[in-house]
Amino acid sequence: MGRDEEAIEAMKKAQTIRPGSSALYYNLGILYKRAGKAGEARQHLETALKRVDSDIALQDRRRMKRTIEKELRKLG
Repeated sequence: MGRDEEAIEAMKKAQTIRPGSSALYYNLGILYKRAGKAGEARQHLETALKRVDSDIALQDRRRMKRTIEKELRKLG
């Protein structure tokens, strides 16, 4: 809805509550990508990928890994 910067700030605040969440890093990566900030997007997506195995809240680690890897490929 054109409010990517607000969403990014909300996700950053959520990270203070759940700092190990791969989903939060993934969402930040997607938001930065939509905002046209590929470098930041890649950084957050790579961090999300690193945190998948230790994220206790994830129910389907394989699916999350595939999703993140797909987005990283799109970034080139």
